[in-house]
Amino acid sequence: MIEEVFPHVGEILLERIFNEDKSLLANFLEIEESNIQSVHRQLPLEFVGSPVIFDGFSTLDLGVLLKNNKVLPIEVKLGRFGLAKASVNKMLNPCSISAHTSEYRVSGKLFAILNRNYDSELAKIVGNTELCTRINGETHPISDVWGVIARDSVISSWKKMPPDFNGKQKIISIESVCSSYGEHEFNNLVGGIFSGVNFYNTWFPQNA
Repeated sequence: MIEEVFPHVGEILLERIFNEDKSLLANFLEIEESNIQSVHRQLPLEFVGSPVIFDGFSTLDLGVLLKNNKVLPIEVKLGRFGLAKASVNKMLNPCSISAHTSEYRVSGKLFAILNRNYDSELAKIVGNTELCTRINGETHPISDVWGVIARDSVISSWKKMPPDFNGKQKIISIESVCSSYGEHEFNNLVGGIFSGVNFYNTWFPQNA
């Protein structure tokens, strides 16, 4: 039961860990701590100046706001299964324009978007426009370098049979992040998130 909950709260925990200890994140990304401003969760995507739009499900799991005002995106994959090379490569299939709407809406997985895998039609429409996100109403370009946080077992399988990433990804072990943060600190963080919560009223609001 508890094991099944972790992938759903992992992004929240990582956002808090990295904002509390930016040196930890800097070490994994191999950048200077002073280059990191803040870490944010569930950020929208857009091609500024292009008619192409993303649906509400196409959001960055985590975005690291850098001192140069770019955002380094991180995709969080905390499952133990379904992330072998063949499965990931399906997620890397080129993004396209959806045929199901009258709008220029992107169809594709986040892995493909961050890997900059676009089919010819999408590439032509977006042209030289930048892939961006918004934080507190301000637009920030998304960096070419991107991150993936996954389980040790998944990363081990990728080392044996690497998916077709573009070489600009930083692969980070969730076990390494949490062990570096500390067992006691991690347990306190999790406990703090769930302490004092009225789960019934939260999930079943009386005025809904």
